[in-house]
Order: sequence, then structure tokens, then C-alpha cells
Amino acid sequence: MKFLKNVWYVAALPDQVGRELLGRKIAGVHVLLYRTQAGEAVAIADTCPHRFAPLNKGSLIGDNVECLYHGLQFSPAGRCVRNPQADLISPNMHIGRYPVVERHGLVWLWPGDERLADPAKIPDLSHIENSPTRRTVHSFIEAPYRHDILIDNLMDLTHIDFLHVGSFSGGPPESGETVVEERDNQVIVTRTQYRGAPPPRDADMGPLVDRRFHIRWFPSQVTAFEGRMVLPGGSLDQGRKTVFTHIATPADAKNTNYFMSFTREHAVEDRDLDAIISATQKKVIATEDGPMLEAIDRRMNGADLMELRPVVLPGDTGALRVRRVVKRLLQEEERHQAASEVRSA
Repeated sequence: MKFLKNVWYVAALPDQVGRELLGRKIAGVHVLLYRTQAGEAVAIADTCPHRFAPLNKGSLIGDNVECLYHGLQFSPAGRCVRNPQADLISPNMHIGRYPVVERHGLVWLWPGDERLADPAKIPDLSHIENSPTRRTVHSFIEAPYRHDILIDNLMDLTHIDFLHVGSFSGGPPESGETVVEERDNQVIVTRTQYRGAPPPRDADMGPLVDRRFHIRWFPSQVTAFEGRMVLPGGSLDQGRKTVFTHIATPADAKNTNYFMSFTREHAVEDRDLDAIISATQKKVIATEDGPMLEAIDRRMNGADLMELRPVVLPGDTGALRVRRVVKRLLQEEERHQAASEVRSA
């Protein structure tokens, strides 16, 4: 399975990166994350070039990582700075480093061509940053299914009225419509539903509501959602607002680093509510989406979706558009790589 490399991926939550070595797989690449003594988040390759031991099993000596197997040490820049067996340090003893930026309450990593790693390309998620009037709760799980299957799920909200009845939905609405747009390599889906039962947490609104979901997908495999809910016939622009962000950073062809964020503009100081929200997010994934996506992944058995010639429903348009954009961007990366190899030959 091919992954986009010249994008900023969410690699971790800030509190996951500290003075403990964190090994994580991002787009098929083993990376090691930690903080220097000055508090800067850094990422280097997580494999020792000597006998390929995972460096995350080692330890920090100041700002350098020491391999547990034979004691080679590597700086935050990936340079080998100590060889216990000799004074000689050859060029092939150095390892890769990866650009890291902390922004919007997330740790972003660029696994591709470092020359293209412009922080301006990080998706704008400023609307989830904490403020005196806004609070975002983050959760993380290591999901045992492919990231593209998860993105299919996130971009098609027609499934919530069946898979999520009792949690995010009260059941199918009387009618609904979906509009899909593509702009600047982003895919935007707007799903509007009319006269449906509200989810249990919004039962105070009455027996029927209109709902609108606005979803924006970025090539970093970030999906930003805004939900609105009103009484039937009301203005959705003024409806009860829900903001959440789901991020499907690919680990490898079988696993996903799944980050979930829920943003609220009430009770921002209530830390007990933080814990409830985080537990709810994880429970829904563990009991509803997760088992279904695992079952789909097993049944697909590594095959590409389109090779299996699936039946296509109207709600699939957004997910299929995402796959088209990813295919185009992968082709662009291949052309860039080929041109770079020609220049360096």
C-alpha cells in the first residue's frame, strides 16, 4: 500500500511526547519522538543502522538517544555522535530526522522530502485550539484497520443513522441530501437531514430535528466536522453547534493512528466533563465503528476498494472523491521523486 509522504501528518498529542522515547509508525516509516531538555519536540528514525534495533528501547543521555543493543548514540539531528567500540564514525552511521511542528494542540511530522516541508501546508485547525471560551478534548487509539477504510467511514455520514443509533443518531430522517465539492486538494461534504429523531444527548430539543454536517478532508488524512441541529424548518446556521475532528494518520497497511478531538464552547473549566467526553469517544469507536471496520478490513483482505468493484451509493461520493485526490497526489509525488533522482544522478 502506498502512502502520501509529502504531507504533514499528526504524529502525536503533545502530552505523548516527553522525555520518554516514543516509537510510532507513520506512513510506513518507524519514527522516534521525544523532547530535548529545552522542551523541543524532535523526531528521528527509530532504527539503529548497526543491527536494526528499535531505538525506542534505548534511553536518553542528555538530548542524545543511546541504543540499548550496542550503545551507539544519536543526536536530535540523527547524527551518530558516539561509537563505544571505536573513535571512527562513518557517514552511514547517521540516521534520518523528520521535521516536526507543534500547532493547534497537535504534533505534526513530515515523513517526505524535507525540502518541501513548509509549515504553511499544515491544515488550519485553529478552530480547535483551546481558549478562555473554547475547550478541546483529544483522544487517541491504535486502530487495527487501514486508514483508507476509516476515511471512507468518516466521509459518509449516511451510516450514522444505522450504525450509531442510540449514540449519535436517533434513527433515519424523513429525507436528506448530500453536496460534495473539491477545492485545493480538499474534499468538502455537506450532509443535510430533515425531520429525524435527535441523538439521545440532544433529546431535550424535541422528537424531531433538522441536522447538517459539514466535513472537510485534508490530504493529511484530517477530517474536520461541524454539526448543526435545529427544530424542523429552523435556520441551521443558528442551530446547536458541535465541532469534532477525526484524524486517520496511517501507520502501515494494516493499522492507523487514530486521533479524535471534540470541541465545546460551554463548561470549558469542567475537567470531569473532559473525561466523560474522552471515554464516550473511545467507547463509540470500540463498540460501533471499530468492530465494523475491523470486519470490513478482514473481508477485503488487503485488496484495493475499487479493484473489488463495489456497489456505489449516493453517500459514497465524498469518499470516492478523496480516493481520486489521493491517487493524483501519489502520482505527483512519484514524478517529483523521479525528477529528484535524475537531478542527483
